[in-house]
Amino acid sequence: AEVLAHLCQSGRQIVCAVEDSALADLMCRRLPTSERAPGKRVTLGANRDGALAVVHEQEIAPLSRRALVLPQRPLSA
Repeated sequence: AEVLAHLCQSGRQIVCAVEDSALADLMCRRLPTSERAPGKRVTLGANRDGALAVVHEQEIAPLSRRALVLPQRPLSA
């Protein structure tokens, strides 16, 4: 997720396909192009005719830039 986030920051568009819903949510939160832009999660499935179709779309708010950083702890003597 971090490598792809750096690619997004350099102006590239990322399209990422995953099967795990928790990983999909993390990627949507971590990969937006800016702090204000939401990620978009698209779920694909079969329509009535059996063709591949979008069955659900959801915008997911991005994580805080420091959400994955451990807090600094003071050094003990």
